[in-house]
Amino acid sequence: RPMVLGIRPDAFSAEPPAGAGEGGLPKIRVRINLVEPLGDRKDVYMTTAAQKNLVGRVDGRVSVFEGQELSMFIDMNRVHLFEPGELGVNVTASRDGASGSGN
Repeated sequence: RPMVLGIRPDAFSAEPPAGAGEGGLPKIRVRINLVEPLGDRKDVYMTTAAQKNLVGRVDGRVSVFEGQELSMFIDMNRVHLFEPGELGVNVTASRDGASGSGN
């Protein structure tokens, strides 16, 4: 059945986590549209071929810039699945016993 994948901004990373290697996490090719420096982190506004509005949150020391195309890694332990529709139920919350308000 169709599902909607919800990816929290902090589930994205511009570099694979230590020990994961490049093949260890799924990645998605993005184009950086805007970088918002926030001290120890940056909010990165991105697009893909299929999605116009993605927001990632990366470490403030990571070098990313507007117009850049790169692969962003996705921590699948931090994503959620929702039923389609405006009031889609978070099916991940029922799977892991979470309330849906956490990660």
